[in-house]
Amino acid sequence: MQLVDWILVFMAVFVPPVPVLCRRGWRSRDLRVNVALWLLGFIPCLAHALWVIASHPAHYRVRESRTDTDNERLLPPDDITPSRPRYGSV
Repeated sequence: MQLVDWILVFMAVFVPPVPVLCRRGWRSRDLRVNVALWLLGFIPCLAHALWVIASHPAHYRVRESRTDTDNERLLPPDDITPSRPRYGSV
């Protein structure tokens, strides 16, 4: 778990729907379930918030530092598929 996850766990101890909102968004089913559990009781809501934090990792990557002396070609992100080669074009 990263630092952001630990901050969300700390927030979940006090107000469990807030980390679920941060991790899943306004229109998610997880937020609606968590608010309903919060109205029913604190312990089920806390357990659900911790499950959401653990099962849905943050979607960001740490960039590596580059210097001006690096002559490497920048590569596209992993989730972008390269286009087909165009044979016969310049």
